[in-house]
Amino acid sequence: MIIPQHLRYTTSHQWVERQADGLLKIGITDFAQEQLGDVMFLEMPAIGATVTTDKPCAVVESLKTASEVFAPVAGTILLCHDDLSEQPGRLNSEPYEAWICVIKPFNDHDYETLLSPEDYFKLTT
Repeated sequence: MIIPQHLRYTTSHQWVERQADGLLKIGITDFAQEQLGDVMFLEMPAIGATVTTDKPCAVVESLKTASEVFAPVAGTILLCHDDLSEQPGRLNSEPYEAWICVIKPFNDHDYETLLSPEDYFKLTT
């Protein structure tokens, strides 16, 4: 299982990358994609939507199940990775490149409350 050291994580198996401008790019972890199996469909959040911490903002469907993607922080959806709608399997093959959306957080400090790579490793082992 791959856990990049430059990211933060959630207990619901999303990764979060803070960009230089403070925006947060999110996706699902390698652990999550392994548990889901072959991803067949991704329901993206609406651009401009307000999201709440730990509330669903997207849905990933695989051959096994449908799984909600939870917002890691409260904020506004600024951008969605539209290519994933046509190639949702990239969530399996490239979980850390195939980001789902970009959030502008309401509170910049919320990022610091997310799990460190070390804490996420402990959660998944």
